[in-house]
Amino acid sequence: MLDFVINTIIILVLLFVSYYLWKIGKERKENVLLLKMISLFILIHVVVFPIIYVLIIKNDPSSIEIDSKVLSFEKKSQLNNLELNYNKNDIDNQKLIIENILKNDKKLLEKETIYWFNDNDPFHEDEPDYSITTGSSTLYFYERDKEIPNEPYGRFIEVEPKDKSYKDFELKGDFEMSVIEILDKGLRRLELLSKERKNELKIIKSNKFWSYKEVLPYTINILFSDSFKPKKSFSQLVHFLHNVLVAVFLFGFIVSLLQNSLEDKKESNIEERLDRIEKTLKEIEDMLNGKRE
Repeated sequence: MLDFVINTIIILVLLFVSYYLWKIGKERKENVLLLKMISLFILIHVVVFPIIYVLIIKNDPSSIEIDSKVLSFEKKSQLNNLELNYNKNDIDNQKLIIENILKNDKKLLEKETIYWFNDNDPFHEDEPDYSITTGSSTLYFYERDKEIPNEPYGRFIEVEPKDKSYKDFELKGDFEMSVIEILDKGLRRLELLSKERKNELKIIKSNKFWSYKEVLPYTINILFSDSFKPKKSFSQLVHFLHNVLVAVFLFGFIVSLLQNSLEDKKESNIEERLDRIEKTLKEIEDMLNGKRE
């Protein structure tokens, strides 16, 4: 989800820059061609073609041969992000602990009276104990209402495993949920995370992980880079058209710059000639005035 948001923001910013340059080009009298060329260059080269490459790779990774060093670097980066977002050890350990509690200590949790400590109120020593120790963990129970802004609210269970090789973790539920319901909800969430991790890992291993922001750096320099080599007919056609369009745009830039340079030089020559004519006329006028005197 975060990846999608980042890609969307980058594309929208580039589209805005392209539109803004085109708009300025229409309104200004100078450098009109140059501004419009840059606007189209950003739109086609920096936005449209990278998106097309992403679609091609996601549909069939074998359509484009990616440089081994580039592929290795990007795949390693994706695997690191996967572990940050879906840490396998944490997911597996938390699932194991919750399953153990539900299997061996469910009756204890159903029989015991649970006191939910209000996290918003100051702690008082005379309040009842709000923790229960099971065979594998100590569970702490507390709840938080909506008084604190930007803080999650509801009922919470903090799980502190007796085995210190496992990390403490927290489970969240609604106010009306029981301890068993919160544990069940936490277990379902972990099972979903485990499934999502397997799907993401499958995508990475099949080289279908590429998105706009990953492809962009390697397609900007498409004329002078071998990072992306088309292998199938459609990808070769796209690559060829991309190279031709980039070459045309670069030629257009050079022509536009030369045109602006010639126009500036022409205007400069005209100004110099007018200055010389004005100087000559002034000298003639001074001579005539001298003769009259």
